[in-house]
Amino acid sequence: MAFDRKGAKGGKRGEGKGRGKGGDNADRSEGEKSLPWLWSFVVFGIHLVVYAGTLFPSISGGDATELVFNACQLSVPHPPGYPLFTMIEWVFIKALGAMGKNPAYCANLAAAFLGALAVFFLFLTVAEITDGDLASAVVASVIFGSSRLVWMYSIQAEVFSLNNLFACALFFLTARYARPGDKAGRKGLAYFGSFLCGLALTNQHTIVFYVVTCVCFVYWQGFKTLFTPRCSLILAAAFLAGLSPYAYLFLAPGFGEPGSWGDTSTVGGFLTHLLRREYGTFRLFSGNDAQDNNLLLGLARYWEAATSEDYGLAAFLAGVGVVLGSFCHKRSRAGIACVFFAFCFYTVTFHYLANLPLSSELHLGVHARFWMQSHVGLHILAGAGISCVFKAAGSFAGSKRVLDQATLLPLSMLLVAILFGSKYKTMDESENYIIYNAFRDILGTFPQGSKVIVKGDLFTNSIRYLQRCENFRRDVELVDQAMLTYEWFVRVQSKNFPSFTWPGTHYHPFQETSFSMHELLRANHRGKEDPVFMLGGWNPQDPTVPGQYQLVPWGFADLVAPRHDPYERWGGSIWSWYEECAALRPGAVDLPSHFEGDRWEAVVHSDATDIPAKEAVNFLNYALANGDDLRALEKAEEMMSDHIGAGLGIKPHHYRNLGITRNRLMTHPEHNNAEMYDKTREAFRTYLDLADAAEEAVHEREAIEQVLQYEPRPL
Repeated sequence: MAFDRKGAKGGKRGEGKGRGKGGDNADRSEGEKSLPWLWSFVVFGIHLVVYAGTLFPSISGGDATELVFNACQLSVPHPPGYPLFTMIEWVFIKALGAMGKNPAYCANLAAAFLGALAVFFLFLTVAEITDGDLASAVVASVIFGSSRLVWMYSIQAEVFSLNNLFACALFFLTARYARPGDKAGRKGLAYFGSFLCGLALTNQHTIVFYVVTCVCFVYWQGFKTLFTPRCSLILAAAFLAGLSPYAYLFLAPGFGEPGSWGDTSTVGGFLTHLLRREYGTFRLFSGNDAQDNNLLLGLARYWEAATSEDYGLAAFLAGVGVVLGSFCHKRSRAGIACVFFAFCFYTVTFHYLANLPLSSELHLGVHARFWMQSHVGLHILAGAGISCVFKAAGSFAGSKRVLDQATLLPLSMLLVAILFGSKYKTMDESENYIIYNAFRDILGTFPQGSKVIVKGDLFTNSIRYLQRCENFRRDVELVDQAMLTYEWFVRVQSKNFPSFTWPGTHYHPFQETSFSMHELLRANHRGKEDPVFMLGGWNPQDPTVPGQYQLVPWGFADLVAPRHDPYERWGGSIWSWYEECAALRPGAVDLPSHFEGDRWEAVVHSDATDIPAKEAVNFLNYALANGDDLRALEKAEEMMSDHIGAGLGIKPHHYRNLGITRNRLMTHPEHNNAEMYDKTREAFRTYLDLADAAEEAVHEREAIEQVLQYEPRPL
């Protein structure tokens, strides 16, 4: 059913007595014009219901959790600050919190609403470039909205749902602007589009690639009209008005609260935050594992992801839309071309700049979130391709028009049911409390008033949410190692941690005025009555800690202890430690079978299942430091064997540690060495096989080979 722009002519022919044919045509034209909007609300409603029904009921880990706790306290998230999304979350938290909903659920629902709005505008964009082909718009929008990546990030409090909304809305306005015969409203569209461009840049900065393409396209289409002093001034003012949410970074009531990022109270600090200078303005990742020149690998991974879920159907239809769309929909040639160039510009440039190590499954999952912006362009082009297919089918059937929408729309709605129904079970997160429950347990293990130094976003953000949004265990002072490395941390955040002493301006083992981890621990470790805990371990690049302190397992966390007396808290007895530590182990973390390794729940599961192995290594280290203490060696061997026998989260180094333990037992004068000989060889051989399969370096290979060649003397 097409947008009919001939109604005015028909109306003239119908003047006179009654309404006549022309009057009927005019009325039908108005009705037809309203149909895309009516159907867009139907599509919006379907997606909102589905997203809300599969929503995470609480925190989901990662950046989403950080965004929630910053919204709770109206503070500043990580660069570039995401002010608009933070304020939207805050509105939902306040509005729904009064109804008894927890803050994380409210923020997740905000993302669901924005995600459904994104599909709403994608539908309208496809309808616009296909002359109102509603069936094609339904199919394209639902394929997009039901894709696993889009669905997953529409049911948790991530900025990508809002970014999808801006991308779809920008393309809709650009396609509407490009339509011929609608000159009157073009300036208004340009002004609103300029405002929207500014607003979009207050969220995800990668949208700049779509903004640049659309702006260039609009100026190319309307250069004579828009490139005048008056229009240029209005466009600039509208763009700056769109950027106004960035004032939030200066005015945030929660500036300086625990977990609030940066010093945005100064112009320099504001620009540092806005331009992401601490990460690298044009980079995703600032870690030591950063990798450049990922272009071809990144594009290959994107193509693999874009074609695997639907067997390449969307990509094929997008190709049809690019090649044939300008012939099927001549009035939309310019709009289709704009979407295609924007898609190519973003997809290639993003993968050129992206520097995450794609060999890591978790990092690949982080990288993949940015594919959604490419998906927007891909599925709009696919909508044009679907319309071409429908037109070709109509011509083949002998029809003079597109297949009757009365037939296609019900078939399209059937596709909606199939797509959502087939994925609903695996996408349903409505009972997923894994992250929430795990971190309530972790936080509950710390003694009153503990000092905890944390490494890793998952640990930091999850505990911050519990403390700042749910007021749980605020007595625990939690310091983030990543934030400690910035020079603003002590200046802005130190007031939140009165129990800590800061021996310098920031954490760095080699810089002037900074402090090392050893210096921080020496200033804050005051014996067993005032313990310091580590969660996530310490930075392996800091050489100042080994030899001075050691970590003693404490459930998920570790207790920092002086190396000369690590069990002073337990009167020097490792067995007293083990008795208390066993009570701190978390409950079983059960993962659904469809959960993959790029999920935060998998990280929690891996760490939880590794706790017994960590405790076993502690017994091994104790034995080695105490003359091969036989009882400790036997306990270590027992725990390691049980852990491997359970088959949960087994890694190559588990077999290495078991081999080392058995080797010590094999050569122990009070132990039957022949009994351990075969078991030692088995453990080391398995370790080498697993390490080779995982392409891990085996630095001890020569020593292990010597053990494997060892022949014990007969008893």
